[in-house]
Amino acid sequence: MRLCWAAECLLLGCLSVANGQQVQCSSLADGCTGGRTHDASLRDAIARFQPHMVYGGRGDSIVFSSAERDSTLSQISLSCRDGSIPPPIIGSTAQTLLETIRSCPNQCGSIAIGGGDNCGFGVLIANDATSMPCFIKAVDVMPSGTSPTVKPTSGPFISIGCYTDRWDARTLTAGSANEPGMTVDRCMQLAQGYRYAGVEYSTECFWGNEVTGSASMATGQCDMPCDGQPFELCGGGNLINVYQNRDVEMPKPTIVPSAGSFGSPACLVDSADGRILRNGSTEAWGESGMTVEKCADLARTWRYAGVEYSGECFWGDDIFSVGDAVLQDCNMPCAGNQLEACGAGNRMLVYTDASWEDKSRLELADAMEVYYALVAELYALVKRWDDLIAEYEASQGGNQNAKRAIEQRSPALLALIRQVRLDIGALSSRIESYNNRIDYLFKIAHRRNKVDDVEMGLQTRVNNEVNEQMANLLGTVASDLVFGAARVVRLAILAIGVPEVQVGGILVGIFFSARALIKSLRGIIDEPNPGQTQPTQQQTPTPTTWSTTSTMSTICTATATTTPIIILTKQNVNRAQFDGLVESLPKSDENLIVAEPWMDHWIYIATLDECTSMELTDNPLVEAWSIDAPLEFDDAEAAPSDLQKRAHAAADPARNVEENDDHDGVDVSSGAPNSAGILALEQLFNATVLEKRGPPGPNSQFKLQENSPGHLGWISPLARYDSRLMDRGYYYDFGSEYLFDGSTQRASPPPLVYVVDSGFLNLHQGLGAVFDSFGVSPDGRSRAPQDPPPNSHGTCMASLATGRYHSAAKNTRLVTVQLDSIGNVRSYARRAVFALNHIMRHAAANAGTTNAVISMSWGVEKPYLYWPSERNPPPRGTQRANVFQILMPLVWSKGIVALASAGNDHRSGDINNDVYQIDYKLPRGVGGTDTPLIVVGNNQFDNTRYPTSQFLDRTSKGVLTVYNVGTNVDCAVRGRHPNGEYIDVNQDNLTTYGVEPPGTSQATAITAGMVAYWLGDPVLHAQFMVNGVSGFAREVKRHLVNTAIKFKWNTAVAIGDGIPRAALGEYVLCPRDATTVAGLPAVSPPFIPSLNTRRVLTYTDVTEGTTMVLNPLPQCHLI
Repeated sequence: MRLCWAAECLLLGCLSVANGQQVQCSSLADGCTGGRTHDASLRDAIARFQPHMVYGGRGDSIVFSSAERDSTLSQISLSCRDGSIPPPIIGSTAQTLLETIRSCPNQCGSIAIGGGDNCGFGVLIANDATSMPCFIKAVDVMPSGTSPTVKPTSGPFISIGCYTDRWDARTLTAGSANEPGMTVDRCMQLAQGYRYAGVEYSTECFWGNEVTGSASMATGQCDMPCDGQPFELCGGGNLINVYQNRDVEMPKPTIVPSAGSFGSPACLVDSADGRILRNGSTEAWGESGMTVEKCADLARTWRYAGVEYSGECFWGDDIFSVGDAVLQDCNMPCAGNQLEACGAGNRMLVYTDASWEDKSRLELADAMEVYYALVAELYALVKRWDDLIAEYEASQGGNQNAKRAIEQRSPALLALIRQVRLDIGALSSRIESYNNRIDYLFKIAHRRNKVDDVEMGLQTRVNNEVNEQMANLLGTVASDLVFGAARVVRLAILAIGVPEVQVGGILVGIFFSARALIKSLRGIIDEPNPGQTQPTQQQTPTPTTWSTTSTMSTICTATATTTPIIILTKQNVNRAQFDGLVESLPKSDENLIVAEPWMDHWIYIATLDECTSMELTDNPLVEAWSIDAPLEFDDAEAAPSDLQKRAHAAADPARNVEENDDHDGVDVSSGAPNSAGILALEQLFNATVLEKRGPPGPNSQFKLQENSPGHLGWISPLARYDSRLMDRGYYYDFGSEYLFDGSTQRASPPPLVYVVDSGFLNLHQGLGAVFDSFGVSPDGRSRAPQDPPPNSHGTCMASLATGRYHSAAKNTRLVTVQLDSIGNVRSYARRAVFALNHIMRHAAANAGTTNAVISMSWGVEKPYLYWPSERNPPPRGTQRANVFQILMPLVWSKGIVALASAGNDHRSGDINNDVYQIDYKLPRGVGGTDTPLIVVGNNQFDNTRYPTSQFLDRTSKGVLTVYNVGTNVDCAVRGRHPNGEYIDVNQDNLTTYGVEPPGTSQATAITAGMVAYWLGDPVLHAQFMVNGVSGFAREVKRHLVNTAIKFKWNTAVAIGDGIPRAALGEYVLCPRDATTVAGLPAVSPPFIPSLNTRRVLTYTDVTEGTTMVLNPLPQCHLI
């Protein structure tokens, strides 16, 4: 009965309690001498403490938890020696402390809480407890805890609810604090004088005078206790409990009567489904967010500007009104100025530009005539001033009689010079004002296609030249008299030109450009001079020569052929510069502005001809530009694409692709070892320090997945680790099952895995936890709901990357991103550009920095990002940068790991055909040994390359990174009817599995799961951070390659292609004994689940820390 006495003592807090939260391990017969044999019941008893509940602090003096498993009873008490109520403790903290007792040899003991040795936890284990009467009431007891609640008030502050919050768009923006021991009262004290305050993530406090428009209600989702008062709620992860100060009354916003030339405010009904202003929009939140003045500035040259919902701005020339509203309905304060009104929900406050005029071409010609006359008048004044200066300078030298004559009239001459100087200044001010007005009117007309690009170019030249020369002139005539100024003035006159009245009707300089523009606007065609011979043949366009950033020069012939161009600005371009770039390019209804505040590079989709687009190469605002080429998926289910490319300036050469080529071809390089590749692998291995990986550590929980699918049984079993580079030692053989460390499942938050594909069954039970899903809207600025998937491809890839049964990673947050045919709009390169931008934004907002991986199995043919005249320029590879060469490094710089499939277009025969080269498509073509991009090929279970998997690398960049299994891979799929047709997605039972046609997509998704698995390992993650966030993706790639080389070196040598085969790198060492055998175990045939196999994750525990718990022990091998 000694154990029963101990149980009573445990309930009374009689066990010795260690001080300073150091565990005190204990030993006791009939239970606490069994080592770790009864661990299951103790884990159950610990798990009864709920992470977000509070235990102790009120009520009973003892908190008790117990769990029975196979007649073994594990008991936990929280109590104090003096019988007082123990201090409160959060469930997650209790679990952490109890895990330290669980690490005791006999899993019994105690640990103190609260700073002294009076109170703490005690743990006792009893064998055969069900046969002892003293334990009858102690079986399977739930500990009594309290859920923290919202503190309703704190001084003048009153709770108004739980809201979402993001690190990149805070709900409250005026100030913040992060303090241990945070409470609601402490936060409200910090926020005195502000209208709102909020507590978040147990220790954080924020305050401000507005709840920003980016926040939304999250009722019931705030669940974290305050660090300093566990019974109170203090928000959660990306969640904030918000309080409002009733003593601070913010003045109600008023409607601004005007902003610059914009006035006459009107409140109109608006809808997201049909905006009333449709030419452009943007958002700006926070205290530096939208105001009426900011929106009016953004809307310059448009007729209307509208503000809505505090932070939104819209503009356009036409109002598509759905109804008027009362002006007072537009009463939401502006994000950037709480005293101004910025519309409301579905209410747009619209302002009209009083200076806006939609001039006809003849009216523009009349305006230019006035402008022309003003400049001619300026010319006359300047010429007069020049003559007077010359006369005065003559008095300073030369013939004495002439000098004396001029000196006698010097006072009058100087007075005249001063008067002319003043006249020049006054006229210059008039011209500057008129110049701005003319420029404004022409920009409106150009945008509305009333003037063409040539006419706009003439107006811009006149505008710029006049402004420049006026500045020179005004600087020269600023003083009464500057000797030598005559030369400066004459140069200015030469630059301005000469009106026709001066030189027999012949125009030169600015006057020539201005008169040419006026004639064009009036439709005047110059008649040939008498006797001039008319041309008898059609004239060809004049070639324009430009120089690019490379060493080449290119000849462009102007044509009428246009195509959409994707333009990426440089990162430091401001809005005014961007608008200027947009205004400088030809207008089209198909043009698209994507300029959101969160974007690193703003995007403009412009429909341009070849010559105009080539001028962008040297534009200081442009980082890169590319033709919006079609996007294709590496879908082995579909036949090779016969997509017709959009017309460009010249016909494309034949691609010479055998579209129906069989998959049994063998490339010419596969017959003999690639000695250069093997040497490169060896040098890479010898030059790199490998991360320690494999043996279980103190925090490991190695497990075996029962009935592992064949592709997982290819990356981890000992039989597949065939390398001479493995450390010599003794290793357990676990057969063909998948060996993984379950401790990686504890990563919080779990890694984000973005699978970018043509469509998904997001509710399929074979996918991992779907954290989010979206498509990319055609406007590029917003997300779009996903359309039904056209096939099984995306669903299969998502299950291989994140499915608990199919993936190497068992704890991830899946984000599916659809590219193909959203809203019946076919995918082009722009859609991929938009998707990458949205992924970067999503990862930043959801703890994805150094915690995210992208799996891509699509491509854009690189030649079609360029005009035909640019393709394959000499020397090869010197083309200007394309948009993917800019975006992919940006992805890596944010700590996101990217994987791309190698493609399925290899065919035997013509190995020099560009189409078969691995860098023919992007984004994989951006890869190489010097980049972090991971490019994955399709391997078969016998380690040979699948015949269609691309690998040819004529440039020797090292694009292909690794091979993984992509053949006979089981995954989640759409259901099919007996005739082979897909079942309608709305009737699919979401439980169908099967083997998709072989492809590099499967290999890529499986490798993405491996990467996510490694990201969840805290030891590896710390090693990946050795070179910071920007170097994170490169370190992950290095680990993938090094692990493959170390564990599968012999495969690369035997096959002879020098490309490593993927390996997880996990193993368990065993002690040498009489049963040890030498050499690797035999390879088992891969397990391909049948139609009736349950794809549910079941596993067997292998180790707890460094202790082997699997029984019976597997075979030990000497390697």
